[in-house]
Amino acid sequence: VAMKDASRTEAGDIFSLYRTIWMTAIHAPFGAILRWKLSFLNKRKYILCRWIPRGTLTANIIGSIISVIDAAVLSRYNISNSMTFHALVGLKVGFAGCLTTVSTMVDEVDMLNDKYPRGGKAYLYPIASLTSACFLGL
Repeated sequence: VAMKDASRTEAGDIFSLYRTIWMTAIHAPFGAILRWKLSFLNKRKYILCRWIPRGTLTANIIGSIISVIDAAVLSRYNISNSMTFHALVGLKVGFAGCLTTVSTMVDEVDMLNDKYPRGGKAYLYPIASLTSACFLGL
């Protein structure tokens, strides 16, 4: 009898993992599409701070806010192993994960470093991005 209960628990954990993976896969394309749409903001010329890639900055801030709200909901309410739990994890990992990519920011910091070798603009952009995301997460 104990053997059957143990196998049921293991199978339940496997199905829980599969639900989370599916929810992540469902949410991920929407984050990628939104990031692509926001990348068009990088091509516009603004009067102030023309060198800041606004699309990437906006995507990173939106994704950070979604991740913080999601983490707060998950820690506040005991919804583990429910469909709501899997949907929230999928939203955080899939949507917000595809929306906020480190590789794009690193590429843009490298581009800014090549374009503006003096003045520290290449370092000001990631500091501003990380600081604003942390501030908004409070």
